[in-house]
Amino acid sequence: MAHRAWWFSWIVLLGATLPVPALACVVTSPGSENALRGLPGVAVIIEAGTEIRGAGVSEDRIRDRAVQSLRRAAAPILERSDALSIERQPLLVVHLETTRVPDHNAFAWHLSLGVCQTVATLDSLPVRVLAQTWSATTSLGITSTSRLRASIEESLDGQLAEFLVAWKRRAQ
Repeated sequence: MAHRAWWFSWIVLLGATLPVPALACVVTSPGSENALRGLPGVAVIIEAGTEIRGAGVSEDRIRDRAVQSLRRAAAPILERSDALSIERQPLLVVHLETTRVPDHNAFAWHLSLGVCQTVATLDSLPVRVLAQTWSATTSLGITSTSRLRASIEESLDGQLAEFLVAWKRRAQ
């Protein structure tokens, strides 16, 4: 079984005491569009578990929604192999963690969207590492299984909108 973050334990305890169909909060982690300057585009990478496929949520569905949103806004999308061949290796990473709430027909979830790229450390011997350089406001929630897909998609749309605003501002 995958290691769960401490906040999942807290949400599970909260969810066990609150029979709420959908509860979500946001954690602010603002990004600066300066980190996006000079990027030719981004490759879309999805990281999600398989336990929520029964609720209509899959990596493919999340990726398709993200790519469609970027295309509608005319943001350049790179293939992963192309992005990794560029010096800065720009990746738009959507990360979804979920866990079933015990004794309830619900899931606790955390959704984040960020841009990762290769950067150099400031050590005397600089090392190049892949690091997150921009992030949207993350979402954390407890949602009934029947509303899980809609809740995650709504949060994803908001995070993609944040990214697209920053993407457009990067050139200004």
